[in-house]
Amino acid sequence: MQARYHFREWGFRNEHGDTVREDQLLTSVPDVLTVCKVYMDCAEQFFKNLQESLSAEFGIGKDFLDTSPMAASVPGPHGEFTQKATLTGFEKELTEAAAEHAGEARNDVQAAEHDFGARRYRDAAENYQKSIEALPTLSADLNLGAARYSLSDLRQAEEAIHTGMQMVRQKRNRDLEASFLTNLGGVYRSQGKLNEALHTYEMAQRIFLELHQQISNLLGQANTLGNLGNLYRDLGKQAQALESHQAALELFVTPENLLGQAQTLTNISLVYVDQGQ
Repeated sequence: MQARYHFREWGFRNEHGDTVREDQLLTSVPDVLTVCKVYMDCAEQFFKNLQESLSAEFGIGKDFLDTSPMAASVPGPHGEFTQKATLTGFEKELTEAAAEHAGEARNDVQAAEHDFGARRYRDAAENYQKSIEALPTLSADLNLGAARYSLSDLRQAEEAIHTGMQMVRQKRNRDLEASFLTNLGGVYRSQGKLNEALHTYEMAQRIFLELHQQISNLLGQANTLGNLGNLYRDLGKQAQALESHQAALELFVTPENLLGQAQTLTNISLVYVDQGQ
């Protein structure tokens, strides 16, 4: 197996990290082409190390070395030289591509948010989907499911939520996982799957309780409690419905969410009506 050599600091080192003098290097490789390849590899590694050193020592960033070649010559199998993309070239291309896709995704989400706010849910769903195609994000997946749900397109809403759930669990984002579960509970309730909805809301509530220190989580917890209250009312469990809505009201008062308070008070009044009060 051919040994690999790299340039470290101001000398050659082999794959074991041992320093190798240049005269030793020339006698340890089989032919001139391999020597050229070793020098090319070492030079590329040298410039990479130089970039890191300049950045660390003098604050000179990547832009300073943007003139580095995108490709370099490497020896071919028959004594010729061919062109091979450098790691610097690859990193530059990757950065540009990522920035382009991020820009597209951002523009699509901004358009979708405008559509959602204007209750143009179909347009919003299309723009969220375009954003996901440009650059998949948990935020766009969550909002796509919400837009589909607002259209009463329950099948596609459930699909979007399940897709996001797979990603959110891979990334272990507990906050957004609870939000996905809350929306999934709403879909199940609308489908008449009340037991599945109850189980899903309870899972969301447990996660929100774990994360209760943050205001955003308090609101999520309050919303889920309100949804549980509505579900208990559907199931004819008026006492549990009232308890959930009252707990939600206490949380809505904490961040001074007037809209949440108004909706919760309406839900409480409906429970009282059911109880004949």
